[in-house]
Amino acid sequence: MKKVALITGIAGQDGTYLAEHLQPKPYKIVGTVRRVTPEIRHLVDSIDSDIELVETPELTAALTQQIIQDYQPNEFYNLAGQSSVGRSWQETTETLIINGQSVVYWLEAIRRYSPHTKFVQASSSEIFGMGGEHPLSESSPISPINPYGLAKSISHSIVGKYREWFGLFLCNAIMFNHESPRRSTWFVSRKITTGVARIALGLQDQLPLGNLDVVRDWGFAGDYVNALWKMLQIQNPEDLVLGSGRAYSLRDFVDVAFQAVDLDWRRYTVQDPELFRPADVVRVQANPAKAKAILDWRPTVQFRDLVRMMVEHDLQQIRLERSTADDSSVPRLGPGNEATP
Repeated sequence: MKKVALITGIAGQDGTYLAEHLQPKPYKIVGTVRRVTPEIRHLVDSIDSDIELVETPELTAALTQQIIQDYQPNEFYNLAGQSSVGRSWQETTETLIINGQSVVYWLEAIRRYSPHTKFVQASSSEIFGMGGEHPLSESSPISPINPYGLAKSISHSIVGKYREWFGLFLCNAIMFNHESPRRSTWFVSRKITTGVARIALGLQDQLPLGNLDVVRDWGFAGDYVNALWKMLQIQNPEDLVLGSGRAYSLRDFVDVAFQAVDLDWRRYTVQDPELFRPADVVRVQANPAKAKAILDWRPTVQFRDLVRMMVEHDLQQIRLERSTADDSSVPRLGPGNEATP
């Protein structure tokens, strides 16, 4: 009999990779999206047409309870939320509500109606703020310095308390920067790789960026969803840091991206003071030793390969878009071989 896996935010970067990871396994996959559009339905069907989508335009306690009662999920992957640190400064209230309050709704519904459900929360390295020790581990002090980190720290604490109070199988996956060609262009990683691709194709002259000195632990999103799945297969729930254990500066990221198209990054990048964040962590590096020991998990895609993968994808995507646009302007021959407008 198939287990039921519920994935919130299934149409996002992590959600699609997780659905692909689960698809060959014996699961009935249910995913939540704010609204089922033809584009989202097509995207999900390309993974598995049997995936059931549930609309959650506005998440309420009543709606979460109904979903949990209807599906009684064996595994719950909470990936939905406002996921951009930069946007959290402009949309602070929305970020706190979406990333904090929604977790309370889901956990309360699980406690009341499906206490057998195993739950993993997509936590974040942003909960550590400036940190204090490097690399960062599960025992590092939580001290966020931006609205996104604050919201994630709230949900992180809620998960821990519900686990302690009610004995539920609840985990926090403290994920460090994980990227892919599916990352939204809201994020600096895709802004860089898309910009590099456009510059290489002669469509853009410069790439404006903020602070190039920030250092991050970068990994491939496809590797991290494998760890999420592993977290719900172990005997006892754990909070685990997921990262590569290696750190590179944003300047390194830019350099590797331009190397992928044989260009010198220094000729094309400019620093824009408007792109500097009000508060930013200088260095973030993971200590994933506990995840490696408990899950036998290690990233498979290395930093340079990840950056090149993203640049190559954006080159192909932009070429395809240009080709499609060019084709749409060319008169086509109709059934009678006459040109049709």
